[in-house]
Amino acid sequence: MSEHKTDPNTSFNMPNLIGNALAVFAAGSQTTCTTLLWSLLSLADKVDTVQRKVQEEIDRVTEGRRAPAWSDRHDMPYTMATVWETQRWRTLSVMGIPRELLQKFTVLPEEGRTVDFNYDTEGFCMPRSQNLRFMPR
Repeated sequence: MSEHKTDPNTSFNMPNLIGNALAVFAAGSQTTCTTLLWSLLSLADKVDTVQRKVQEEIDRVTEGRRAPAWSDRHDMPYTMATVWETQRWRTLSVMGIPRELLQKFTVLPEEGRTVDFNYDTEGFCMPRSQNLRFMPR
């Protein structure tokens, strides 16, 4: 940063560095919080099946004497599958992770007509009458 201190066009400065570091930390915190929330909600919904099996597997591996560790993951396939399924089921990011289908699946008809219910024929075709709202600079 000291090299760019005298450059008036640089955005590489301490306030931006701190802001970016905080943004990365906040994004990671939110992702972790959301993952835990969905995991707990899905397990609470499946108390007698999934939750019981996960607890039994953890108790078997840890012998009920310690918390599970990352190194235990190979001995807890059901628990790991539950974690992965929760992350697949409730994607945490907008785009998520690209996935591939194993068989052909059609969302929209290949032939025929689709209807866009979000298209306003009255307002969309008259841009002067639209009340557009943008963030102020």
